[in-house]
Amino acid sequence: METTVIDLIKQTGVVAKSVLVILLFFSIFSWAVIFYKWKIFKNMKKENEKFFNAFLDSNSAKETTPFIGLFGTVWGIMDAFRNIGIKGAASIATVAPGIAEALITTAAGLFAAIPAVIAYNYFTSQANKIINEVQDFSATLLKYPWQD
Repeated sequence: METTVIDLIKQTGVVAKSVLVILLFFSIFSWAVIFYKWKIFKNMKKENEKFFNAFLDSNSAKETTPFIGLFGTVWGIMDAFRNIGIKGAASIATVAPGIAEALITTAAGLFAAIPAVIAYNYFTSQANKIINEVQDFSATLLKYPWQD
């Protein structure tokens, strides 16, 4: 007659059966944690890809902004010089409209660029914090006592 694993378990004492039940519980718990973490890492990968794509899109917009403001500044100054050429004199009344136009576009460029730079620095800082936390967790996980 062949003895099966079930037959062996039936023949064990109360302590061994208790240990087997505890081990079964922790095995089920471990698999639940494994699947949960797998799902989280899968979602993190998707979210990282979304963030990376959004970052690339916003990064190009952040760079086009100061140059648009700079273009407006140059245009205003060119307009001021054009007015000097037309009137043949460099009075305040001649250059003021062009300089005002240049300053307005410069201010608008700064109004767009400064928040973009602040947000970029903030989000870079937050991303670095998350990266450091994940790296610390990875190091802790690799050193955890069950590895010994």
